[in-house]
Parts: sequence; C-alpha cells; structure tokens
Amino acid sequence: MIYPIINEIYESGAVQDKDGNLIPLRGNIDQTEGMFLYDLILQDETIERTLEVGCGFGLSSLFICSALKSRKAPKHIIIDPYQRENYLGIGILNLERSNVSFYDFIEEKSEFALPEILKREPYSFDLIFIDGFHSFDQVSLDFFYANRLLRVGGYVIFDDCSFASISKALSYILKFPAYDFHSQVKETSNKKRFLRFFIKILPEGILPFLLPLKLQNLINRLRFTSMVAIRK
Repeated sequence: MIYPIINEIYESGAVQDKDGNLIPLRGNIDQTEGMFLYDLILQDETIERTLEVGCGFGLSSLFICSALKSRKAPKHIIIDPYQRENYLGIGILNLERSNVSFYDFIEEKSEFALPEILKREPYSFDLIFIDGFHSFDQVSLDFFYANRLLRVGGYVIFDDCSFASISKALSYILKFPAYDFHSQVKETSNKKRFLRFFIKILPEGILPFLLPLKLQNLINRLRFTSMVAIRK
C-alpha cells in the first residue's frame, strides 16, 4: 500500500513546507507514472536496493519506498543537489512525515556522487531511477554510472522520455546489447498511439539514411511515453 501522504498531495495539488505553508506542485511525476514505479517494484521481489537521481517534492521517492517497505532489507539512495535550494527540503520532509527510515540522501550533483558510490558498491543495485537534469549529456552520464551500479537483471527507469534530449539518449542506450526494453507508462493520447504504431512498422535500420536529423529526433520522441523501464 502506498503512503497516505501521496494521495493527500495529489488531491490538494500542493505540498507543505516545514512551517505548514502550502507550495503548489511543479515538475512532479503524475499518479500514473508513480504507480508504474510502484507496480514494477512490487511485482519483482528481487528488488531491494534502489537509487534515484532527482527528488523534487519527493513523490517518486514515496512511490519507490512504498513498494520497498515490505522487503527484508530495503535501501533507497536519493541524489539531489538542489533539494533544499529549489524545493525547500520538502521531498526529504515528506519521507520523514511518512516515517521512511531506509533511505540515504546525498545533496550533491550526480556526476560527483555516482562515481563515489560506484567505488564502494559496484553492480549492487536492483533499480535506478534517472530523473535529474534533462540534457542529453547529463542523462547519458547518469546512465554511464547507473550501468556500472546495476546488477544483471536490474532495471533503469527514465522519466520524461518524450523530451528530445532523453528520447535521443534512450534510443542510443537501447542499442546496447546488455539492455532490453521492458515496459513504459501507458499512452493516453489516441493520436500518439496511432503515430507510435505507424513508426513501429518503419524499417528502423535504414531510417538514419532516409530521414533528416530533425525528423529522426521527432520519431524518437514518439517512440516512447513519459516513463520507460529497460532491463539489464
């Protein structure tokens, strides 16, 4: 069962700071995306150790920890250099309000934090959620380290995969022989579902030779919904 604070936040459309002031939601995952994270973890009992890049107001952390709390030895690591600066510490505060005790918070940029974790704990994580800075180079860098932190059989989940930068990175990553597409959030737009079906029947191997770069980037964005899971 998910923590009750999750429904309270979505119903109100706001979060509370340490003084009880209401702050409107922004930049958060929606409930469908949250349940995608929750269900994936809940359905695979081997997932106990997770890592997250980007926390914001803590909704993704709450969904992940909701699914982990019944595991024998759960552990969740959160990396977010702007948690206090941009989010007033509310993401971590929401975990504390839910009495989550099995998380570690690292207030540092992922390009510095991930290598340090890798030195201590290579190939030891079951699931890694990437939702930090959304540029192509940053997502690619986060995945570079995630790949080395993740055990075989583990999952990497990307958020905002309809962004041009992230869909481009994900299209490249899916060419890695060690990774398979696992699942993605259900598309709610009938128009996008139709376009995605049409794209699937196109010969992917020759697309780069037939289409201009801008059109290739558009097709990449249409290939994926907002949240995608791949498996190692």
